[in-house]
Amino acid sequence: MKFLNGFSTLEKGAQVYTESIEGIRMDTEYLSFDAPNKISIRMLNRSSLFSLFIGTWHYIQLAEDRTSLKITYQFSLRFPFILIKKLVSRRIKANITKKLTDLEIHLSKLTS
Repeated sequence: MKFLNGFSTLEKGAQVYTESIEGIRMDTEYLSFDAPNKISIRMLNRSSLFSLFIGTWHYIQLAEDRTSLKITYQFSLRFPFILIKKLVSRRIKANITKKLTDLEIHLSKLTS
């Protein structure tokens, strides 16, 4: 992640550059940044894969040491990728699952 257009902190309106492990670049703007409750972003640039991308992470505290995270992505694919939408959706889900597993491992190391 790299900040764009003079931004230096994550906040509503901040613009950042990200690149996925597959090399998909995306410039995004934070539509909301209410950590630790809810964060949402929208894609600013047109990638080779997506014509639209919006993501929301909604954190819900269940107990003092337990949090639920609901991740919602809405996206539209460019042609010809629209022909493999199910494959792209599965890949996005696999990436999210890996990130959450890595986060869980990291957090368990901090608390042990």
